[in-house]
Amino acid sequence: MKRRIQLVIDKGDQAPDARTKAPSDTIRVLEKAGYKPWYIAVDPALSHYKKLIQLCWRLLIFCLRIPQCTELFVQYPLTNLFWVFLPVLRLKQVQITMLVHDVESYRATGIMNPKETEKLNCATHLVLPSKAMEDLLRSTGLKVQNVHYHYLWPYLLPPDYKMGTLPALGKPLQVIFAGNLSKSTFLSHFPRLQNSTYQIRLYGGGYSPDMALDGFVSYCSSFRPNSPLIEGDWGIVWDGYSLEACAGEAGEYLRISAPHKLSLYLSVGIPVIVWKEAAVAEFVESNHLGIAVSNLYEVEARLKEMSEAEYASIKADVHCMAMKIRSGELFVDCLPL
Repeated sequence: MKRRIQLVIDKGDQAPDARTKAPSDTIRVLEKAGYKPWYIAVDPALSHYKKLIQLCWRLLIFCLRIPQCTELFVQYPLTNLFWVFLPVLRLKQVQITMLVHDVESYRATGIMNPKETEKLNCATHLVLPSKAMEDLLRSTGLKVQNVHYHYLWPYLLPPDYKMGTLPALGKPLQVIFAGNLSKSTFLSHFPRLQNSTYQIRLYGGGYSPDMALDGFVSYCSSFRPNSPLIEGDWGIVWDGYSLEACAGEAGEYLRISAPHKLSLYLSVGIPVIVWKEAAVAEFVESNHLGIAVSNLYEVEARLKEMSEAEYASIKADVHCMAMKIRSGELFVDCLPL
């Protein structure tokens, strides 16, 4: 049986927040699946130049010591120094499975750089968030044949972690948005959605009092990713600057990505509202995990017309999915094991 190893690089400059939960949860899930972590740590007290030297040296040692024909799992994006030592790994016939979190050129500019696609071609297997991302990469030169999709990130929580309950009868529904509030520019337009069917509750950092609207939009609190105390009847997965569509580079990125926010909501039992053109929309609807809308103005009518029985049915399916997300089972099922 081939050895399975996952490369874990800690450069000592990442904040322990929601941005690091997906990679760290993935490490734990992979370890349970048989991929032994090989940690490379860099002293955070060193200068940038000395960090690069230390990382370069430790990557060289890793490449020299890794056993022949190992199955190596890496998470992308990863340090540019990795590509320097790629010929050593090829010489040792190491098979690389690469999990792609983000394609940086497309996320930043809306245009996929073929040079970034070429990096991904070093993989034997690619694990992508969606088929839409594969289509984008194929158009810019992707040659890897073994491609797998996961759509939902693991969001590890204890099995008995609190689940949401059914909404109280006769009261407005609670629709929540959780995340970095300062970068989610569409939030400033929420007052335009004011109605009697639901209220909006905000969770996360970057809150400004200008976002509040008495009786409709309120701020609850920030939250810890490993113990997310968020409550609501629906969770919004949206980005960009508009309520009409997920517009702008951040919004357009949802066409190919699987937002970690989606796993957050589902892991605590909250059904979701997603953009109809997002990569995850078909997955959400086919698995009965929520609704897809063309714009956020549609939400009021969609929620108003939904029966209690239909919502309870969606909620039950979300609870089942939550247990698979919390344990990492769903993610493991998509891996080329």
